[in-house]
Amino acid sequence: IDAPGDDGLEHHDNGEQMEELPPAPPVPAEVPKLPGYLEEPITGLVQTDKLVYGNGARRDSASVLGLGLQKLSSEHAMMIQRAKKYAMEVSIKMVLMKQTLAHQQQQTKYLQRQQAVSIMSRIYVGCINYDTREDAIKQAFLAFGPIRS
Repeated sequence: IDAPGDDGLEHHDNGEQMEELPPAPPVPAEVPKLPGYLEEPITGLVQTDKLVYGNGARRDSASVLGLGLQKLSSEHAMMIQRAKKYAMEVSIKMVLMKQTLAHQQQQTKYLQRQQAVSIMSRIYVGCINYDTREDAIKQAFLAFGPIRS
């Protein structure tokens, strides 16, 4: 039988010391119960009526799954067909508008680049002898690309 010794360690009957035990973990504080929550699960419930979906739903499960839907009248079917056609037309118009806009932006960007290249390609040649003809100047610069005067 173990008994505590004078040094605070546990000892066997024969007087040998045992390993010191770590302190016990602290007991967690009691968590207050929230009002309105159940302490224990409810058991013994029996379904007595049709299953209803969602808050305040008035349809039973058959109508939610499409089993209890009414057949559409020809007028309603025609209205749905028109709505589908309109939605498709609007969708196609939006796609075409986006494509047109993208094409216009691409064209604008291309023209801006062409203008930038045109402006950056200009050079000024000064101090030319008056006897030098335009053909000679064009011939000298023709090796670097087309010339516009």
